[in-house]
Amino acid sequence: TILEADLASRTLGAILDTNVEQAKELGASVRQLGESYGGTLKDIDSVALALARAGIAQNKLVESTEIVLALARLTGDTFEISANAMITYQQVYGDTKSLKELGNILAYVANMSRLSTEDIGTFSNYALATADSLGVTVNTVSALATAFSVAGVNASTIGTQMRTLFLSLSSDSQAITNMFATL
Repeated sequence: TILEADLASRTLGAILDTNVEQAKELGASVRQLGESYGGTLKDIDSVALALARAGIAQNKLVESTEIVLALARLTGDTFEISANAMITYQQVYGDTKSLKELGNILAYVANMSRLSTEDIGTFSNYALATADSLGVTVNTVSALATAFSVAGVNASTIGTQMRTLFLSLSSDSQAITNMFATL
């Protein structure tokens, strides 16, 4: 409804510290994506709000929302689950990659493995922070998770095994960094 859209725009504006007009324009742009990708306005607004709360800059919010919606459509997962997977990666690895490139990496993992974006979020919760602390790149983590999945390992076990691997090698963190750099 109009009231829900107005409330979502104002909430988005408050999170991003923008004026009402900027927030309404941004909200309208985000909702136009809903026309392309389907979903309810509430779902689309919740993705934008989640991304904004995760620290995605205002000038990247529409593009980031579109990436999440495309990822959800590609994998068949909900917008919310896809947003959570993207946010998990983005919060650990920060802006080391463009959001579009990060979306492409997650889409690749989903396509080349048996992992949904919910599964990606699951293994990410277990392994990403440890991997990042050892200098393991987002591409290496994603490739390793894909390999585990193709071998038939489920998402939580993938995360646990990756974290265990990284921790067991962490006593010589330079050696693991060098090893993963050659992969």
